[in-house]
Amino acid sequence: MVNITLPDRVSVGNTALGSGQYTITEYPQGSVSTFVFREGNGNIAAVVQGQKTASRPDGSRTEVVLSPDDEGILHPDKMFVEGRTTGYQFVDVQ
Repeated sequence: MVNITLPDRVSVGNTALGSGQYTITEYPQGSVSTFVFREGNGNIAAVVQGQKTASRPDGSRTEVVLSPDDEGILHPDKMFVEGRTTGYQFVDVQ
């Protein structure tokens, strides 16, 4: 489980997550994992599919990379977890 703080509104598919604290839990399913974003009260806020991506050689910190689309709306793009040398690319946003 990873705890994150979103600084701004983030779009996950048709769901807009407001700024604030969330937890992300991974559910591995072979080569693809499901990542569940939960609000502080435990309610599911969004679900994202991800697959292992290029390794991060140092595994030095936990980070969720947000990328803007053509309209400037932020979306989750990648996630790296401290202590792991492999990151995840979010591939199917629901």
